[in-house]
Amino acid sequence: KMNGKNNDFRASTRKASDEGDLLATRAALREKLDAAYEKMKAAKDEETALRRDLDRHDQRLNALHDEAGALNGSLDHLETLAGTSEETLREAATTAESIAERLAEARDEYRRRAGVPLDDDGAVGIEELDLRTQELREGTRVVVSELKSVASRHPELASM
Repeated sequence: KMNGKNNDFRASTRKASDEGDLLATRAALREKLDAAYEKMKAAKDEETALRRDLDRHDQRLNALHDEAGALNGSLDHLETLAGTSEETLREAATTAESIAERLAEARDEYRRRAGVPLDDDGAVGIEELDLRTQELREGTRVVVSELKSVASRHPELASM
């Protein structure tokens, strides 16, 4: 048994003969192996490049997701502010209507006391002109005050 192993070892370390097809076969196999290594290396390089692209796209997607979340938060905040502003505007309109009714009542009462007829078919006396002027002044003062308030809260509107 030992002699058989020795013979096998000698045969495996023996140089190949130049005459045989062994060298040609070995060279052809070596070329195939080298070509396979090159293909594998190119495939690994392509895989690495694709992984980098995928990672970059994942990062971009995450950034867009975060940005969308921030925008949704801003939108929710703005919707809340819009709702609050609409409610405030409704309250202001109700208050203005109530004030206009009280003003009309007060004007009618003043006219009764001053002896000015309530419905005088378009004839306007001095007292009526004075009342209208006072109303116009007060209305203008309120509007200017509101405009100043809005301009102070939103300076970008002041330059328009």
